[in-house]
Amino acid sequence: MNICEFCNNTFKYKKNLDKHQKNAIYCLKIQNTMNNRTYNCHGCNQEFLDQIKLEQHRNTCLLFKNYELKLSEDNVLYFQNEVNTLKQIIIEKDKTIKILQETVNKINKPSIIKTTNNTTINNKIMNMGNINFNNIQDIIENKYTLNDIFEGQKGIAKFAFNNILKDENGNLNYMCTDLSRKTFKYKNELGELEKDVNAQKLTDLLTNNGISEKTTKMARDFWTNEDGTIDNEKLSSTISKASEINFLKDDNTIFKNELASITSV
Repeated sequence: MNICEFCNNTFKYKKNLDKHQKNAIYCLKIQNTMNNRTYNCHGCNQEFLDQIKLEQHRNTCLLFKNYELKLSEDNVLYFQNEVNTLKQIIIEKDKTIKILQETVNKINKPSIIKTTNNTTINNKIMNMGNINFNNIQDIIENKYTLNDIFEGQKGIAKFAFNNILKDENGNLNYMCTDLSRKTFKYKNELGELEKDVNAQKLTDLLTNNGISEKTTKMARDFWTNEDGTIDNEKLSSTISKASEINFLKDDNTIFKNELASITSV
């Protein structure tokens, strides 16, 4: 910024400051009343008794030229930052437009497509086999691995998908039927269709059958050396994901989102 040395007004550009000092009546009055003052060169700080001599000096002062160059560079940097800010705003608006357009396209899809999709979903649900949750504790004990822990709640979702929610032939018996609401459906042991909103039933089954305790034990064994000391590198690579799993009962957001993604019909 450029500050008027007479009236202290500020100007973004030096040319505006010079114009102000030569034409602004109130500033000229201040200049006329300031007798016996000196004028400093902003480049070398040399003092002059009148403005004319200062201007003559500035024409040949290399330090003042550098000072002016620095001001110009600052102005260029300022406008570059402004341009970058505007570009970011445009990017965000484009994203919003894309999301809105996708929403409009979904709304405008022919109803026959929706009907066909609903029929397909209903057929898949009706063809699901019964699911048995009674052996979850044994599955956790025998099939749960460190690789599952390394992925946090996403790993738990994949573990359940591969070891609990499929039958011996690999058929999925637990499906997400409403991706936006995270609604899942399955058939219980009696063949009755049940709904699991936010995968809360499955979450409770996993936590009540020792998934957190197993996670803590396996993670602790992984980062503890034989002499009882802690391997800090292993600890730092595991602790956040292990904690994410141990908070599954309180917040299963990552788990249900991943589960919805891989079981959606």
